[in-house]
Amino acid sequence: MRKWLLLIFIPINLVAQPYQSVDELAEEFIHALRKMETTEFKKLYPTDSVVVSNMDENLGFHLQDSLISDYTNIVRKGLELGIDWSKIRFIKAEYITTYDGPFLIAQPCVVIFQHRLFRYAININCSKINDSWGLVPIKRDNELIYLKKI
Repeated sequence: MRKWLLLIFIPINLVAQPYQSVDELAEEFIHALRKMETTEFKKLYPTDSVVVSNMDENLGFHLQDSLISDYTNIVRKGLELGIDWSKIRFIKAEYITTYDGPFLIAQPCVVIFQHRLFRYAININCSKINDSWGLVPIKRDNELIYLKKI
């Protein structure tokens, strides 16, 4: 009689990873768009921080819901524009970091990617929370995705 050992692996990538730079976070943002899965996207923002809890309680919105909604809207808009997300390529991130009270922020951060012959840009907001860069919600005045002349 054979005995089988059943191992249960918890995917490490479902937990937010520490991002040391805005560029690293922007590249992972493009990776998440390439996959078009919210599980990939959830790695990009902090979920277990006292700061995040305070933001949810004091600012009147739920951080995770706002970010997931923004992500799905970007994916949907890209599909409408004919973007095949699986074929995009990260080009660069343009940003300036400043302090807003105790927080180091890069708002907005313009993430530039290429699809076929065209370069597109998406504005995201980044903030350093607990020594890791993460996404924070953004109020958009411009289009979700726009062509960018390089």
